[in-house]
Amino acid sequence: MEIKRTSGIVSAAAAPVAGLLTALAIILCTSTQPLEAALSFFTLPFTNLYYAGTWLNGSSLLIIAGLGSALAMQSGNMNLGGEGQVYIGGFCAVLIMNALLPESLIENSAEHTAHPQALIVFAVSCAALGAAALSGGAASFIPALLKQRRGISELISSFLLSAALIPLIDYAVSGPLRDQSKNLLAMPFIHELLRFKQILPPSPLNVSAAAVIPLALLCAYFLYKTRRGQRFRICGSAPEFALYCAYPLGTLSTAGMIVSGMFHGIAGYAAVAGTYYTCHSGFYAGMGWNALSAALIARSNPIALIPVSLFLSYIFTGTSAAAVAAHTSYDAAFLVQGAVMLFISAQFVHKPALFVGKFQNRLHTIKEGEKS
Repeated sequence: MEIKRTSGIVSAAAAPVAGLLTALAIILCTSTQPLEAALSFFTLPFTNLYYAGTWLNGSSLLIIAGLGSALAMQSGNMNLGGEGQVYIGGFCAVLIMNALLPESLIENSAEHTAHPQALIVFAVSCAALGAAALSGGAASFIPALLKQRRGISELISSFLLSAALIPLIDYAVSGPLRDQSKNLLAMPFIHELLRFKQILPPSPLNVSAAAVIPLALLCAYFLYKTRRGQRFRICGSAPEFALYCAYPLGTLSTAGMIVSGMFHGIAGYAAVAGTYYTCHSGFYAGMGWNALSAALIARSNPIALIPVSLFLSYIFTGTSAAAVAAHTSYDAAFLVQGAVMLFISAQFVHKPALFVGKFQNRLHTIKEGEKS
């Protein structure tokens, strides 16, 4: 039992360590000042307020979206549409906020009493949050429905639906809904009153980061301390046993996918309300895949997701810091992401020795048949 536990820890640590080594290798090979770049990689997320806030803010977004990936896996699904769900969540949130509270509606807050203004901001924020969650949930409901009704793998359908949504939103953001007064491929900025308050300016860290750890603990409590959570996990890990126990397997599987999409949509809302203040083309880039990586490394455990997200975000932030400070490649973060995903995927591939053993057994059987 101890050997198996140690092996599990080693395999879980392989992917983030591979990402760390890949980042260092890229920095040392591409920088004209490798020692300065390596020093910036390790120290700037701790010593610079901007990079420290960027690190923690990226971790909070990873945790929110990672909870969506983790809950999908706990229900026996694999949601590969996180990128599109984050994108559509942020898009719908900005659409609602700009429609209900445009910049010109409250031009001078001093002319209005505090209470009505606060109620308006709260109502609009709740509407934007609901729109983000519902749009993300709708984007994941379609693959879940296809799985239950047609037997189509949600792994493929969620990815294809996400790949179809992204260019449609890109067209809307850069075309009819674009802010024509600016050069960005983005929608108009949301009202200042709807933006999350910053904690470490000028970094993007904001008050939404305070909610992510309680949210992860709440998900862990549901999964491991409640009877409904136990049924939820059994339907994902042992569907035959769930059917034997007369659990609503199809309902719980579909609910897992919907909740997964809702968390991704909420991550999109947190990104546009706390970091970007608008929905610009491609703001989602890497968020869905990085969240999936974090959930896989954490073995879909919401509590383990917290340190994993912190470590992955540290690698990505350190890579960006080295790119600015020592002029390394700005594409290094994507290469690190690829290395992490590669090592995670390798854990799901059988060892070569198993294939060799099966081949030798098959060859022995053929030879015995020829002799007889």
